[in-house]
Amino acid sequence: MLKLRILTAIMLISIFALSLLSRHEEDFIILLSVIVSFVLWEWLMMSIPTYVSKKLHSSTNIFFAVLVSLASISASSIIKYKSIIYKTILVVNIIWLFLSFASVFFARVFSNAERLFISIFSVFLCFSAWFVIVFYYISYSSWFMISLLVFICSVDVFGYFIGRSIGKKKLAYKISPNKTIVGAVSGICASFIWFYISSFIDGSFSSILIDRWSLFLALLFSIVLSFIAIFGDLFESLLKRNSGIKDSSNLLPGHGGVYDRFDTIISVVPTAFLLSEVLF
Repeated sequence: MLKLRILTAIMLISIFALSLLSRHEEDFIILLSVIVSFVLWEWLMMSIPTYVSKKLHSSTNIFFAVLVSLASISASSIIKYKSIIYKTILVVNIIWLFLSFASVFFARVFSNAERLFISIFSVFLCFSAWFVIVFYYISYSSWFMISLLVFICSVDVFGYFIGRSIGKKKLAYKISPNKTIVGAVSGICASFIWFYISSFIDGSFSSILIDRWSLFLALLFSIVLSFIAIFGDLFESLLKRNSGIKDSSNLLPGHGGVYDRFDTIISVVPTAFLLSEVLF
Protein backbone atom coordinates (compact mmCIF):
# COMPACT_ATOMS: atom_id res chain seq x y z
CA MET A 1 0.00 0.00 0.00
CA LEU A 2 2.85 2.41 0.84
CA LYS A 3 4.57 1.75 -2.51
CA LEU A 4 1.30 2.36 -4.35
CA ARG A 5 0.80 5.56 -2.35
CA ILE A 6 4.28 6.80 -3.28
CA LEU A 7 3.89 5.92 -6.98
CA THR A 8 0.56 7.71 -7.17
CA ALA A 9 2.06 10.73 -5.40
CA ILE A 10 4.96 10.85 -7.88
CA MET A 11 2.52 10.71 -10.78
CA LEU A 12 0.37 13.48 -9.32
CA ILE A 13 3.35 15.71 -8.58
CA SER A 14 4.72 15.18 -12.10
CA ILE A 15 1.43 16.08 -13.78
CA PHE A 16 0.94 19.07 -11.51
CA ALA A 17 4.52 20.29 -12.05
CA LEU A 18 4.34 19.95 -15.83
CA SER A 19 1.11 21.94 -16.00
CA LEU A 20 2.46 24.54 -13.57
CA LEU A 21 5.62 25.05 -15.63
CA SER A 22 3.82 24.97 -18.97
CA ARG A 23 4.13 27.98 -21.26
CA HIS A 24 0.37 27.95 -21.67
CA GLU A 25 -1.33 29.14 -18.49
CA GLU A 26 -4.61 27.51 -19.44
CA ASP A 27 -3.01 24.05 -19.01
CA PHE A 28 -2.58 24.55 -15.28
CA ILE A 29 -5.92 26.30 -14.84
CA ILE A 30 -7.86 23.58 -16.63
CA LEU A 31 -6.11 20.93 -14.53
CA LEU A 32 -6.92 22.92 -11.40
CA SER A 33 -10.54 23.21 -12.52
CA VAL A 34 -10.78 19.44 -12.90
CA ILE A 35 -9.18 18.87 -9.48
CA VAL A 36 -11.45 21.32 -7.67
CA SER A 37 -14.49 19.87 -9.42
CA PHE A 38 -13.59 16.41 -8.15
CA VAL A 39 -13.03 17.83 -4.67
CA LEU A 40 -16.49 19.37 -4.75
CA TRP A 41 -18.06 16.20 -6.13
CA GLU A 42 -16.54 14.08 -3.35
CA TRP A 43 -17.47 16.64 -0.70
CA LEU A 44 -21.09 16.63 -1.85
CA MET A 45 -21.14 12.84 -1.95
CA MET A 46 -20.32 12.86 1.76
CA SER A 47 -22.32 15.84 2.95
CA ILE A 48 -25.50 16.16 0.94
CA PRO A 49 -28.63 15.00 2.84
CA THR A 50 -30.35 11.87 1.61
CA TYR A 51 -33.60 13.73 0.99
CA VAL A 52 -31.95 15.96 -1.61
CA SER A 53 -32.27 14.39 -5.04
CA LYS A 54 -29.19 13.03 -6.82
CA LYS A 55 -30.17 15.09 -9.86
CA LEU A 56 -29.75 18.28 -7.86
CA HIS A 57 -26.44 16.99 -6.54
CA SER A 58 -25.15 16.24 -10.05
CA SER A 59 -26.40 19.47 -11.58
CA THR A 60 -24.70 21.50 -8.86
CA ASN A 61 -21.34 19.94 -9.59
CA ILE A 62 -21.77 20.14 -13.36
CA PHE A 63 -22.61 23.84 -12.99
CA PHE A 64 -19.43 24.41 -11.00
CA ALA A 65 -17.28 22.48 -13.49
CA VAL A 66 -18.69 24.51 -16.38
CA LEU A 67 -18.20 27.73 -14.44
CA VAL A 68 -14.52 27.18 -13.74
CA SER A 69 -13.86 25.88 -17.24
CA LEU A 70 -15.41 28.97 -18.83
CA ALA A 71 -13.48 31.22 -16.47
CA SER A 72 -10.21 29.55 -17.45
CA ILE A 73 -10.69 30.61 -21.06
CA SER A 74 -10.00 34.23 -20.12
CA ALA A 75 -7.94 33.58 -17.00
CA SER A 76 -5.86 36.73 -17.26
CA SER A 77 -8.99 38.82 -16.85
CA ILE A 78 -9.90 37.43 -13.42
CA ILE A 79 -7.42 39.78 -11.76
CA LYS A 80 -9.92 42.53 -12.51
CA TYR A 81 -12.39 40.82 -10.18
CA LYS A 82 -10.07 40.74 -7.17
CA SER A 83 -11.45 43.93 -5.63
CA ILE A 84 -15.00 42.61 -6.01
CA ILE A 85 -14.46 39.03 -4.91
CA TYR A 86 -12.13 39.51 -1.94
CA LYS A 87 -14.98 40.58 0.37
CA THR A 88 -16.82 37.42 -0.55
CA ILE A 89 -13.71 35.39 0.16
CA LEU A 90 -13.38 37.15 3.52
CA VAL A 91 -16.93 36.18 4.51
CA VAL A 92 -16.52 32.64 3.21
CA ASN A 93 -13.23 32.27 5.08
CA ILE A 94 -14.69 33.50 8.38
CA ILE A 95 -17.54 30.99 8.05
CA TRP A 96 -15.09 28.25 7.09
CA LEU A 97 -12.80 28.86 10.08
CA PHE A 98 -15.73 28.83 12.49
CA LEU A 99 -17.35 25.82 10.83
CA SER A 100 -14.22 23.69 10.70
CA PHE A 101 -12.93 24.58 14.16
CA ALA A 102 -16.30 24.16 15.90
CA SER A 103 -17.16 20.94 14.05
CA VAL A 104 -13.80 19.34 14.81
CA PHE A 105 -13.63 20.57 18.41
CA PHE A 106 -17.04 19.11 19.25
CA ALA A 107 -16.68 16.12 16.86
CA ARG A 108 -20.09 16.95 15.45
CA VAL A 109 -22.56 14.40 14.21
CA PHE A 110 -24.22 16.56 11.58
CA SER A 111 -27.98 16.90 11.38
CA ASN A 112 -29.71 17.02 8.00
CA ALA A 113 -29.94 20.82 8.25
CA GLU A 114 -26.21 21.06 8.97
CA ARG A 115 -25.43 18.70 6.10
CA LEU A 116 -27.47 20.84 3.73
CA PHE A 117 -25.67 24.01 4.85
CA ILE A 118 -22.26 22.33 4.54
CA SER A 119 -23.17 21.12 1.04
CA ILE A 120 -24.18 24.61 -0.13
CA PHE A 121 -21.19 26.19 1.57
CA SER A 122 -18.77 23.76 -0.12
CA VAL A 123 -19.49 25.40 -3.49
CA PHE A 124 -18.44 28.82 -2.17
CA LEU A 125 -15.31 27.51 -0.45
CA CYS A 126 -14.18 25.50 -3.48
CA PHE A 127 -14.71 28.44 -5.80
CA SER A 128 -12.86 30.75 -3.40
CA ALA A 129 -9.91 28.36 -3.28
CA TRP A 130 -9.97 28.01 -7.06
CA PHE A 131 -9.99 31.77 -7.56
CA VAL A 132 -7.11 32.33 -5.11
CA ILE A 133 -4.89 29.71 -6.74
CA VAL A 134 -5.59 31.07 -10.23
CA PHE A 135 -4.95 34.62 -9.02
CA TYR A 136 -1.64 33.59 -7.46
CA TYR A 137 -0.66 31.67 -10.60
CA ILE A 138 -1.33 34.64 -12.86
CA SER A 139 0.06 37.32 -10.53
CA TYR A 140 3.24 35.59 -9.35
CA SER A 141 5.85 33.16 -10.60
CA SER A 142 5.72 29.38 -10.63
CA TRP A 143 8.22 29.49 -7.76
CA PHE A 144 5.68 31.35 -5.64
CA MET A 145 3.11 28.61 -6.25
CA ILE A 146 5.62 25.85 -5.56
CA SER A 147 6.77 27.47 -2.31
CA LEU A 148 3.17 27.86 -1.13
CA LEU A 149 2.14 24.32 -2.05
CA VAL A 150 5.23 22.78 -0.43
CA PHE A 151 4.49 24.81 2.71
CA ILE A 152 0.90 23.53 2.90
CA CYS A 153 1.65 19.94 1.91
CA SER A 154 4.51 19.69 4.43
CA VAL A 155 1.93 19.70 7.22
CA ASP A 156 0.19 16.66 5.74
CA VAL A 157 3.23 14.71 4.49
CA PHE A 158 5.42 15.02 7.58
CA GLY A 159 2.43 14.62 9.85
CA TYR A 160 1.58 11.33 8.13
CA PHE A 161 5.03 9.73 8.01
CA ILE A 162 6.40 10.88 11.38
CA GLY A 163 3.08 10.34 13.14
CA ARG A 164 2.88 6.86 11.66
CA SER A 165 6.46 6.05 12.72
CA ILE A 166 6.66 7.35 16.29
CA GLY A 167 3.30 8.91 17.13
CA LYS A 168 1.32 7.32 19.93
CA LYS A 169 -0.98 9.81 21.63
CA LYS A 170 -4.01 10.44 19.43
CA LEU A 171 -4.84 13.92 18.18
CA ALA A 172 -8.58 13.48 17.68
CA TYR A 173 -9.46 9.82 18.22
CA LYS A 174 -13.21 10.26 17.70
CA ILE A 175 -12.60 11.80 14.27
CA SER A 176 -9.43 10.18 12.92
CA PRO A 177 -7.83 7.42 15.02
CA ASN A 178 -4.64 7.40 12.92
CA LYS A 179 -3.67 11.04 13.48
CA THR A 180 -1.35 11.74 16.41
CA ILE A 181 -0.16 14.78 18.32
CA VAL A 182 3.45 14.00 17.37
CA GLY A 183 2.41 13.91 13.71
CA ALA A 184 0.63 17.27 13.96
CA VAL A 185 3.56 18.93 15.74
CA SER A 186 5.99 17.45 13.19
CA GLY A 187 3.91 18.79 10.32
CA ILE A 188 3.78 22.26 11.85
CA CYS A 189 7.54 22.26 12.48
CA ALA A 190 8.31 21.07 8.94
CA SER A 191 6.12 23.74 7.35
CA PHE A 192 7.62 26.38 9.66
CA ILE A 193 11.18 25.40 8.67
CA TRP A 194 10.30 25.44 4.98
CA PHE A 195 8.57 28.79 5.36
CA TYR A 196 11.67 30.31 6.93
CA ILE A 197 14.19 28.75 4.52
CA SER A 198 12.19 29.67 1.41
CA SER A 199 11.92 33.28 2.62
CA PHE A 200 15.56 33.80 1.59
CA ILE A 201 14.60 33.30 -2.05
CA ASP A 202 12.86 36.25 -3.68
CA GLY A 203 9.37 35.64 -4.99
CA SER A 204 8.44 32.91 -2.54
CA PHE A 205 5.19 33.02 -0.60
CA SER A 206 7.05 33.57 2.67
CA SER A 207 9.23 36.39 1.32
CA ILE A 208 6.16 38.26 0.08
CA LEU A 209 4.39 37.75 3.40
CA ILE A 210 7.44 39.05 5.26
CA ASP A 211 7.65 42.11 2.99
CA ARG A 212 4.00 42.86 3.66
CA TRP A 213 4.14 42.41 7.41
CA SER A 214 7.38 41.57 9.27
CA LEU A 215 9.49 38.49 9.94
CA PHE A 216 7.90 37.90 13.34
CA LEU A 217 4.30 38.28 12.13
CA ALA A 218 4.94 36.24 9.00
CA LEU A 219 6.37 33.37 11.04
CA LEU A 220 3.40 33.63 13.40
CA PHE A 221 1.02 33.54 10.43
CA SER A 222 2.80 30.44 9.11
CA ILE A 223 1.94 28.61 12.33
CA VAL A 224 -1.67 29.80 12.11
CA LEU A 225 -1.91 28.56 8.51
CA SER A 226 -0.48 25.19 9.57
CA PHE A 227 -3.17 24.87 12.24
CA ILE A 228 -5.82 25.70 9.64
CA ALA A 229 -4.41 22.93 7.43
CA ILE A 230 -4.71 20.44 10.29
CA PHE A 231 -8.28 21.45 11.05
CA GLY A 232 -9.15 21.29 7.35
CA ASP A 233 -7.81 17.75 7.22
CA LEU A 234 -9.71 16.79 10.37
CA PHE A 235 -12.91 18.34 9.02
CA GLU A 236 -12.67 16.15 5.94
CA SER A 237 -12.13 13.15 8.22
CA LEU A 238 -15.21 14.21 10.16
CA LEU A 239 -17.24 14.28 6.94
CA LYS A 240 -16.07 10.76 6.16
CA ARG A 241 -16.93 9.61 9.68
CA ASN A 242 -20.41 11.11 9.37
CA SER A 243 -20.84 9.27 6.08
CA GLY A 244 -19.43 6.00 7.39
CA ILE A 245 -16.71 5.73 4.76
CA LYS A 246 -12.90 5.46 4.87
CA ASP A 247 -12.00 7.48 1.76
CA SER A 248 -13.78 10.30 -0.07
CA SER A 249 -13.53 8.12 -3.22
CA ASN A 250 -11.23 5.56 -4.88
CA LEU A 251 -9.93 7.79 -7.66
CA LEU A 252 -6.31 7.88 -6.42
CA PRO A 253 -4.81 4.43 -5.71
CA GLY A 254 -3.19 4.32 -2.30
CA HIS A 255 -4.58 7.72 -1.35
CA GLY A 256 -8.32 7.45 -1.63
CA GLY A 257 -10.05 10.46 -3.11
CA VAL A 258 -8.98 13.77 -4.59
CA TYR A 259 -10.44 15.61 -1.61
CA ASP A 260 -8.28 13.43 0.66
CA ARG A 261 -5.18 14.88 -0.98
CA PHE A 262 -6.26 18.47 -1.50
CA ASP A 263 -8.22 19.13 1.70
CA THR A 264 -5.38 21.12 3.30
CA ILE A 265 -4.86 23.26 0.19
CA ILE A 266 -8.56 24.06 -0.13
CA SER A 267 -8.63 24.94 3.58
CA VAL A 268 -5.57 27.20 3.70
CA VAL A 269 -5.41 29.26 0.51
CA PRO A 270 -8.34 31.64 1.28
CA THR A 271 -6.66 32.72 4.53
CA ALA A 272 -3.28 32.92 2.80
CA PHE A 273 -4.86 35.20 0.19
CA LEU A 274 -6.32 37.52 2.79
CA LEU A 275 -3.00 37.77 4.64
CA SER A 276 -0.87 38.31 1.54
CA GLU A 277 -3.13 40.45 -0.60
CA VAL A 278 -6.11 42.26 0.86
CA LEU A 279 -6.23 42.17 4.65
CA PHE A 280 -5.97 45.75 5.93
